[in-house]
Amino acid sequence: MKLLTATLVKNPRSVNTKFGPKIVADCKLDNGEDVTLWQPENSQIINYGNGSKLTQTLDGKGKYHWVESENETAIASKPESNQTQYQGMSNETKNQVASYVTEMSNLFNFCLKQVDNTVENITPDDRRAIATTLFISAQKKYSL
Repeated sequence: MKLLTATLVKNPRSVNTKFGPKIVADCKLDNGEDVTLWQPENSQIINYGNGSKLTQTLDGKGKYHWVESENETAIASKPESNQTQYQGMSNETKNQVASYVTEMSNLFNFCLKQVDNTVENITPDDRRAIATTLFISAQKKYSL
């Protein structure tokens, strides 16, 4: 078995597969080869961030496996910036999204008030559930 050193090229992410939830980590080996690691959903690799150094092995089937090692250089994983996610979005689109979110917040607030005005002796959880049902029903009926 040979130990290989790799660098995470972006933060590991959780994905749903036909085999259940997995964590995917995209790495680049020291020789320049791109490698994708598939880890169980409870893997600690999720705590590593872009630029972290990882130790891996290559099995006889050509699959790479992460080996947790004390020699690894861990860079804390941090969420991707909203700035990069919305970078290509025009200001007009951003304003439309903000307006829609505001309208939906107002609609949900209205649903909460309607529940408060019409239903008596209700628990906070039931209040929220009824308001959510009204909110979703209104969205569906009026294609909001």
